[in-house]
Amino acid sequence: MCSREHLAELVEQHKRRPFVDAELWAGKIARVKDQHPDGRSAEALTSEIAAYSWST
Repeated sequence: MCSREHLAELVEQHKRRPFVDAELWAGKIARVKDQHPDGRSAEALTSEIAAYSWST
């Protein structure tokens, strides 16, 4: 097991690394799903994700 200091160092390294495309898309999908907890159709979800992609 690592120490608290080592864990803190790993967390900081992780925060500074670049995101990969899959993580960015997962974040966009998660934000849209959070806005619509009762669900969305696949078409509506795709539309909102596309709209969000252009605004960021």
